[in-house]
Amino acid sequence: MSELNAIIESYGQLEIEMRQCMQQVCEMFCGRCQTTCCRPVYCRESLDSPFLAEVRRRFAPGTRWDAALGWLTPTGCGLVAGRPPVCYEFLCRTILDAQPSPQARFRLEALAVLLTDAGRRAAGQGHLVEMTDLDRINAGRLTKQLAQARSFLDDLRKELRLNQS
Repeated sequence: MSELNAIIESYGQLEIEMRQCMQQVCEMFCGRCQTTCCRPVYCRESLDSPFLAEVRRRFAPGTRWDAALGWLTPTGCGLVAGRPPVCYEFLCRTILDAQPSPQARFRLEALAVLLTDAGRRAAGQGHLVEMTDLDRINAGRLTKQLAQARSFLDDLRKELRLNQS
């Protein structure tokens, strides 16, 4: 498996687990919210970014792209992995205000930018999802950043389990 394939696999698995963690925290709010925060303009990055397109190909979406709806389905986003990082970064005021403590809010905000942080400086100053030439990826740096993100997510998941007990 080439370095790029390993990075795509690692990123996709990290995203899937991150999404599950975000759903655990946000689902009760998003499930009854009448406002749709998703817009097809945000979804475009999943098509325009060569890296996200590769992730999306590896982790096949549960739906087809729709020009009017993007990846949005009646039950939420149809992408398994390969979403633009902005999709995770947005946390509405209701979700933020409902956090039981400043620490819980801090952890949620850190989780929301996990993929953004993991993809920084993938080549020079460029973010992973903005790169057009994937051969320029600094595999060593990106592998290290993905491992750090994985460690943070694992620690956060342990904390969430402890808080539910």
